Amino acid sequence: MDKAVFLDRDGVINDGSAYYTYSPEQFIFNKDIAVALKLLQENLFKLIIITNQSGIAKGVYTTQDVEKTHNYMKSELQKYGVVISGIYFCPHHPEVSICNCRKPQNGLLLEAIAQT
Repeated sequence: MDKAVFLDRDGVINDGSAYYTYSPEQFIFNKDIAVALKLLQENLFKLIIITNQSGIAKGVYTTQDVEKTHNYMKSELQKYGVVISGIYFCPHHPEVSICNCRKPQNGLLLEAIAQT
């Protein structure tokens, strides 16, 4: 059985000070997060990110913006030997559409577990 840790993105991986973080230029890593993630990885935990991205539903940014930001995040973490096993995001917002993937619902967790 594999071990995994599920992490939020905004406020955990990056500082989350911007209301919406959807470009590499806005993405500021939290201090020592790469070191912490590396320790988890060295202890055989898969690193999985679960994040709400409601700005997509609101038309503030696109899925492609999020994917570009995630690619940047992954490439920067790889410089420290950190490999992200999966990133799952909810593009919905309750004011726009109802779903079972928006945290605190468990849809993204179930999807990640099924694919891990």
